Amino acid sequence: MTIASSISPAARSHRLHAFDLIAFAFIFLSILGRLWLALDIPLVADEAYYWEWSRQLAFSYYDQGPGVAFYIRFFTLLFGQSHFALKVAALSAAVITLFFFYLTARRLGLSPARRLFALVVVTLLPGYFGGAILIMHDSPFMIAWAAALFFTIAYIKSGDSPANRNSAYLFAIFTCVGLGELSKHTMAFFAMSFAIWMFTDRAERRLLRDWRFWAGCVLALIIVSPILIWNANNNWDGVTAIIYLRSSLGSTGGAATAANYVVGQLLSFSPLWLLVFFGMAFAKGGGVLRAKFQAWRADRGAGSESGANANAASLNAAGQATPSEIRFLWINALILPVFFLYLSASREIQGNWTFASFLACVLLLARAIPEEWRSAGPGARVAVITFAVGGVFTIALDVVAYFSIPLVKFAESRGVKIESYYVPGYRPLGFDVAINEILEFRNRVAPEAGLVAANRYQDAAVASWHILGQPFVSSMNVMQRNQYNYWPGLERGRDYVVFYIHEKTCERSEVLIQPTLTFMFDEVEEFPERDIVVNGAVVKRYQVYLARNYRRSWEDMVYNYFVRRSIQDMMPNLRGYYSEVDTRSGQADAMLALQKMRASRAGGTGCGIFGSL
Repeated sequence: MTIASSISPAARSHRLHAFDLIAFAFIFLSILGRLWLALDIPLVADEAYYWEWSRQLAFSYYDQGPGVAFYIRFFTLLFGQSHFALKVAALSAAVITLFFFYLTARRLGLSPARRLFALVVVTLLPGYFGGAILIMHDSPFMIAWAAALFFTIAYIKSGDSPANRNSAYLFAIFTCVGLGELSKHTMAFFAMSFAIWMFTDRAERRLLRDWRFWAGCVLALIIVSPILIWNANNNWDGVTAIIYLRSSLGSTGGAATAANYVVGQLLSFSPLWLLVFFGMAFAKGGGVLRAKFQAWRADRGAGSESGANANAASLNAAGQATPSEIRFLWINALILPVFFLYLSASREIQGNWTFASFLACVLLLARAIPEEWRSAGPGARVAVITFAVGGVFTIALDVVAYFSIPLVKFAESRGVKIESYYVPGYRPLGFDVAINEILEFRNRVAPEAGLVAANRYQDAAVASWHILGQPFVSSMNVMQRNQYNYWPGLERGRDYVVFYIHEKTCERSEVLIQPTLTFMFDEVEEFPERDIVVNGAVVKRYQVYLARNYRRSWEDMVYNYFVRRSIQDMMPNLRGYYSEVDTRSGQADAMLALQKMRASRAGGTGCGIFGSL
């Protein structure tokens, strides 16, 4: 007997294959390549915002939990408050996520070739390929989701019933869910997918009678307790933000927003691959319904025992004897895309909200790709060709994202005008130039004045990042709420240089902040808008106001209006209240002033990819 033949199949399954080594080499080289590219790309505004969190550590924050703040803090302690530290933090999260994804593929029993396919696909997905270089709250969140996915598959495969399974995996699941919730509230959907998986199977529902399940729930609750403590001390503001989906831009949905959501998902995942996946999902769902109908007919036409046998036979014939771990993968893969598709009918949905489900989607795609396609039928060859063409589309999208500026320049040389706002390479550019010019203006005109962002928390964050010494810059936050509401604001009696940076330069700014500033300060001087031009393209537009002697908050203006004036504006026929004021003419004058102010702004009234209106 040879040494190779004496090795058990179980032991051989844990050995690394040549395909695994190729996959590791591919991931390593892709991460190095992305780091090289990332170091030349300035921080985007949201990255600066979460970096500011890391300098203001707290139990939680208005937008999300504290996970990303502590995660960034760890890397800035290692590498300083530097661009390198944040990019290493982002790419480290990508590597750890891929590691857990690889372990999940192995635990599922995917062959080495399919594991390689799955790893390459996840690495190349446009949403991950570009997102991996950005440090966001998604970075530690994706680590937690990938780890929870691995431990769930390991838990399910560790025994044939809850009583026989490894409880260490169960506690690891709850730990990952808690840690993920500390970074992004979307982690709750992982817990939901686990609950759906458990409740849709009678055998798995026995877990509800297991003390370990409830101990795991308590463990997860303890982990997320900092978020609860922060909310309890801040009027449950974070909970309100979740309920009303503050970052979904309000109830502006409809057919257009649903269409935007679908297009965004196609571009983030890769169009052909995502269509193949949902084709598989519809086929799977159709098979379930067909099998249940056949079982129902068989049960009605036979006795109880024979009917039960026919029921089982029909289910197996339809391929519904699905392993429990695969059933969980389907639930986990569909829960985010389906939920947010439903929500997109009434809300603007951000494309990255579904990215966590992409991991399970890719694993299911990898199971479906035929390995022996050369000797198989034409269907297998068509499937392989479809996956290959999908890969070409995916690589093309990645190239467009990373090399968008040269491609746009080439298009413009052929007479095609593309607005800079829609060019990924232009989006992070210009902030540093705008901040330096604003700082020079302050030093020249009013060196003792403070610096404050008009109404965008991103502007305050990028200012703090780019100013030498990185001082804290506050935001006025007129008629809005974000984390800056909980940090120091304006000081009464002080002068300020108020600034606003406009990213959608093809469209007119909607700030119209001067009337509010006039109420808040004794004197306000407005200065003209200025464009930031890079390679001949206007990438940013900014404006500054010199505001002297801060007197009162914008909240006082809103209060006074609703208490004293709103009744005249809403019911202008009433008399007796401030009769010296003609509310009709007053409203007309105010609207005319606002229209003139807006008309004086640069840009068009709409902003399309190929030009403004």
